[in-house]
Amino acid sequence: MFTYILIGAALICAAAILICAFKTKHPVRTILISALSGIAVLSIVSITGAFTGVSLPINGWTVGCSGVAGVPGVLLMLVMRMVWDIR
Repeated sequence: MFTYILIGAALICAAAILICAFKTKHPVRTILISALSGIAVLSIVSITGAFTGVSLPINGWTVGCSGVAGVPGVLLMLVMRMVWDIR
């Protein structure tokens, strides 16, 4: 169930990012920056997890969600992890 919620939320975030990206003059650059910043934030959250107590595993789902949805995708995964207390 969690996987389907995560996929749905990532698709909604990705659609919003694509709509905003194509309204700019350089949509490809905007999408790449969004994907790279999402993956960077996922890495930072995973590295600092030992200090903060909040971490996300680095696997195919989390990298895909952070790459497609960017920073909003990582924030959504963090919120979902805290709400449902999933380990």
